[in-house]
Amino acid sequence: MEKTSMLREAIEVTTPIQPTRVVAVDDEVINLEIIEKHVKKAGYDVRSFEDPLEAWNYMQLNQDAFDIVVLDKMMPRLDGFEILKRLKAVDALKHRPVIMQTAAISKEDAVAAIEAGAYYYITKPYDAEVLISVVNAAARDYAQEKKLMAELGNASSARRLVKGMQYAFKTLRDARAVAAHIAGYTPEPSRTVVGVMALLVNAVEHGNLGIGYEKKMELLANHQYEAELQRRAESPVMKERDVNVSFVRTADSVVVTIKDEGEGFDWKHYMDFEPRRMTDPNGRGIAMANIIEPGGLKYIGKGNELQYTIRLNKNQNVDEAF
Repeated sequence: MEKTSMLREAIEVTTPIQPTRVVAVDDEVINLEIIEKHVKKAGYDVRSFEDPLEAWNYMQLNQDAFDIVVLDKMMPRLDGFEILKRLKAVDALKHRPVIMQTAAISKEDAVAAIEAGAYYYITKPYDAEVLISVVNAAARDYAQEKKLMAELGNASSARRLVKGMQYAFKTLRDARAVAAHIAGYTPEPSRTVVGVMALLVNAVEHGNLGIGYEKKMELLANHQYEAELQRRAESPVMKERDVNVSFVRTADSVVVTIKDEGEGFDWKHYMDFEPRRMTDPNGRGIAMANIIEPGGLKYIGKGNELQYTIRLNKNQNVDEAF
């Protein structure tokens, strides 16, 4: 692959289309002013609301006017979790990234928020760098998820006949296509695809290209991620590595096996959300996959191979789910 096309792919997969539009909701005016100031400076459009009920009415009536929501957790009349619940109940809004602001976060709160659909946190007090890194992460992930949803729309009626599949790929673009294809065999593809994509991206980035958690955070902070992704993908050793994926569909589950050619890693630290990592711009993928399908994620050996079991609706005929 030529350098220009590789860089184009890295930018396409990891960079959102600007300007991204942010709705900020906080009953404290000072906090709103801080958010608006720094988020605008980073190149985003912002609409702020002190009244959470007014914010919710705006989002209902202007569903195409915003991309990301920054919510304070504790507010009068309508708290952040209630707005989150309402957003996720609306088909046109349920995929919008939600960033929760809170003074403190426990593991239990983090799990509850992830299950409700909030994958990002800002712990007060925070500085501009933390705020922008989390907003950037949400924007990147939303741009990627929109592409994934487009891939999911290309479903084939013949899928109900397929009992298994094998794939081999090298790039993040192909990871997106594979994730969408596999998710199409499950009853809730828009939910499943988030977990599968996170695991495939980890296999490319962390596995085959050796970009670990700390290194990726450093690269994102210094705006060097795309360049380093390209450099490693062109290296003599790494450019030959594949991610090998297979899935088997049975009457009650889809079992996905993913194996990369990297050195493995200590996956135990990433299976659950740790409050200290909640505001980092990366490092949520494995825990998200584990929460989306509780008990379904199992690593094998040194960590460069895993099985992800996605349970099907036991009350529904498997072929009728597609």
